[in-house]
Amino acid sequence: MNIHPFLVHFPIAFLSVYSLMELVGFRFITATAYWFYIKAAMVILGALGAVAAYLSGELAQKLIGESQIVEIHSRWAKASTILFGLIAAIYVLVWISRLEITGRIESYLKLNEVQTYTIIKKNNKLSGRQFYYGLASNGRTHQYCCYRSARRSYSIRTG
Repeated sequence: MNIHPFLVHFPIAFLSVYSLMELVGFRFITATAYWFYIKAAMVILGALGAVAAYLSGELAQKLIGESQIVEIHSRWAKASTILFGLIAAIYVLVWISRLEITGRIESYLKLNEVQTYTIIKKNNKLSGRQFYYGLASNGRTHQYCCYRSARRSYSIRTG
């Protein structure tokens, strides 16, 4: 049974909220004592969910077969899982130690907010295309007109 479609929504939600939280610049919100812990919980839960979704996606890939869109999606999923896993690991270490370096680590993480949100959006777009073009169901629901459009957008070779 392919459980990947059920698992992917949790990391998407948690990591999207985390990325948006990083974009919030209102001092009265970010200065609160619990703001760090909320962000940490979002990124940690999202990263754990991303690992589960990635592993289930690898199993699903074996079930449905290889294709270029699936391979591209797999690469973006791996990149986002690694990136958010590293951010989550930093948050775990800071949460455990909670020393004065917190401000420096959080300011470093602000460099990645736009890039991490872009990775999520790109991965979601590819995931939606897989489902729409029938790749998630072994090609049984093939949408030819939209498939031609995707071929132009992602240079997918058919043959």
